[in-house]
This record gives sequence, C-alpha cells and structure tokens, in this order.
Amino acid sequence: MARVLTRSDEEQTVTVVEKQLAIADPDGDTSYVIRLLPEKKVTQFQKTHTTRRPNHLGQMIEHTDHDAVAEDVLDWVIKDWSGIGARDEQGTLVPVPCTKETKIGLDPHIRKALIDYASRNQRVEVAKQQESFRPAS
Repeated sequence: MARVLTRSDEEQTVTVVEKQLAIADPDGDTSYVIRLLPEKKVTQFQKTHTTRRPNHLGQMIEHTDHDAVAEDVLDWVIKDWSGIGARDEQGTLVPVPCTKETKIGLDPHIRKALIDYASRNQRVEVAKQQESFRPAS
C-alpha cells in the first residue's frame, strides 16, 4: 500500500463531538465540522488585519486588530455544526444556522476549545508526516 501525502494547501476537515473537547458540561448531541488550522492561515489573517500607523513620535508602527483576527480564525475553523439550537417564541427548539455571527455567539470556552483542537491536530498531523519519512542513509 502506498502512503498518500496531502498537499499543504488542501483543506482538511474533521468532525468533533462536543464530548471530545476540553470543556465543562459537554453535550453529546452537538458536533462541529472544523478545519485544521495551519499556521500560515493564521498569518494570513494577521496580515489582513494589520495596518501601519504613526505612533506619538511619528514613527510608523504596525497595529494588529487581534479581535478581528480571532473572529476570522473562528469563522474559518468552524465549517458547520449540528445540535446547536435556540428557542423561538413558542418555546420550540429550532436549529441555528452556522454563520459568522452565530459562531461568535458560542460560549467562549467552546470557541477556544475548537480553535485549540484545530491547531493541535494540525501540529499532530505535521509530526506524523515528519515521522513517516525515513532518515537519509
């Protein structure tokens, strides 16, 4: 059997059940489709939200809007979900669409756990790929 290598620019997704996350009181019926988060994607978001502006001495310095970077990272990491709902006027639980605004509305502990999971798995995949190559003789 041949080893299949994935291209580094290829989007890799994984489905994560909330019970797999390091959070208090996880829901077994809630799952997320997340993208693995390569470091170059984070760098891309940082560049997008970094501007140069003068400081109090008139020197140009870089300023990064870290809140905007965090929102873009979250939006990119969470591709889809199931088991997320809200109550309507009649008290019926209705599914909530997976949009940037609703992703930002998730509990902060869940947001952090999903981003950590996406980042950790990317590092694990890189480590596995490095281990898979035989050392030069």
